[in-house]
Amino acid sequence: MAIHLTENYAGGDLQEFEYDKTLALLIPEDQRHLTRGDAVVFNKATGFVGLLVTEIKPEAEATYTRATVPTRPTYGLNVAPGYASVRIKDGVFKLDVALNAAAAIGDAVYVTAATGSGKPVLSLDPADADAILGYVVAPSKASSGKESLKVLLKPGAVA
Repeated sequence: MAIHLTENYAGGDLQEFEYDKTLALLIPEDQRHLTRGDAVVFNKATGFVGLLVTEIKPEAEATYTRATVPTRPTYGLNVAPGYASVRIKDGVFKLDVALNAAAAIGDAVYVTAATGSGKPVLSLDPADADAILGYVVAPSKASSGKESLKVLLKPGAVA
């Protein structure tokens, strides 16, 4: 494999990030009301989705005193407004999933993006889903309602 450099290359490492499982990403404006632990849909066509692992940096941050600074949220590596750290692949997460049947190991968990001021919906039902978030790694106890399931994060497009 060859790497072809352009004449504008000034030297140094071509690699932008060493560790690519969690990235500081600009959150789409219509999803900036979400909080840590929520699924974010960046591109429905390609299935580019992830889980917020930090809060989203607001346009104007609250003022903190010495007593309240321990309660200040962390916003990840990029401190620009609208950014947050997002886990985009790998790892097993315990997530609340809507069940329409008993979940078996390997079942896909689908995400429907948040709309308005709502939260994203995770389910086993591909109907109306925007992307695949990952796969169940332990069977569910119930066959309906919501259950906290262990989900392997492996995003992808809905076929």
